[in-house]
Amino acid sequence: MKNIISENNNLTIFLEGSISSNNVADVTAEIDSIRNNNAHASLVLDLENVQYVSSAGLRMFLTIKKQEANFKIINVNPEVYEVFDITGFREIMCVEKAYKVVSIEGKELIGQGFMGKVFRMDEDTIIKVNYRLDSIEQIKRERELAKKAFVLDIPTAISYDVVKVKEGGYGGMFELIKSDSLCNLIIKNPDKFSDYVKIYTDLLVRIKSAKDDSGLLPSKKSIALEWVSDLRKYDVFNKETLTKMETLINNIPDMNNVIHGDYHIKNIMMQNNEALLIDMDTLGVGHPIFEFTAMFLTYVGYPATDKENLKNFLGITNEQGEILFKSAIKAYFIDKNEHEIQIIINKCALLGYMWLTLKTLIFEKENVIRLNHAIEQVNSLINSIDSLAF
Repeated sequence: MKNIISENNNLTIFLEGSISSNNVADVTAEIDSIRNNNAHASLVLDLENVQYVSSAGLRMFLTIKKQEANFKIINVNPEVYEVFDITGFREIMCVEKAYKVVSIEGKELIGQGFMGKVFRMDEDTIIKVNYRLDSIEQIKRERELAKKAFVLDIPTAISYDVVKVKEGGYGGMFELIKSDSLCNLIIKNPDKFSDYVKIYTDLLVRIKSAKDDSGLLPSKKSIALEWVSDLRKYDVFNKETLTKMETLINNIPDMNNVIHGDYHIKNIMMQNNEALLIDMDTLGVGHPIFEFTAMFLTYVGYPATDKENLKNFLGITNEQGEILFKSAIKAYFIDKNEHEIQIIINKCALLGYMWLTLKTLIFEKENVIRLNHAIEQVNSLINSIDSLAF
């Protein structure tokens, strides 16, 4: 055995070498010993370093399958995977082929976010690298969400593979031929800023009509209710404030509109004069307030206490950020006047600062200025808003 990982009631055993009639008894005994000495609800056998499996090895896996309710085999090299395939084992147990390994050494970094980085591999392809411990599931989830968006006629990059990154982590491969982000284009061509604002708003209006009834996309409303529940663990808002927030969110109309959830200029790529939306891991369904709340935080909420935030994150000025945000609202709600637009902004601010309070408490509690500002904004807005709908 190479080693084991036992965490969160999941047991992973790493095998190596060959498994044949000559050693299968010893391998079985060692696996059984590890299983018996490590309490677990699921078992994973990692075969990345296994070069050969005989019929005796296959029978061993079959026996384990009968003993383990949750069992799978991962990182199987192509030759061994073919054995599982032609013998029909893939029909009776979960067997996952090893991921293709790619290197990002020397590749152009074209984007960076909270969970990873985006590199251009060649003129046709980009890779979004995720460094989280659960990155594989996150990447697979985003790939499925990207496919869902494509089916819903949302212009997006085509996701076609999940790979292992030699330098660490895993990545999702996307086809983006000779493309550049709207963010980079604004930085390179500041004189065309108004043209890029129109591209930004036009794409938002285009996806406005996208709806999903499949139940596969998460409810943004349910997620927002979880925020309130989590905030009850902290002594930052009084009971009345949290109760009203919960009521306001509960009263937001249930809608099946597709919400991107992170609609900013780094997540829009221009390919052959077509705007494509990327970064689908925040995709969900709900009322438009959830889309504009995330946009408010990007362009207004974070910069409120960090004047360099937009410059560092998107490479634009605070004035440009405000123009992008307000132009998007006006294009989306073309029939609203300035007073009505400000009411919408205030509602987004209330919901947004509630979320920012929670996020700061969890990830950046030492950022006292941001935390206090977010708390103050919630407390100043809560009594003047009786509905989050618009």
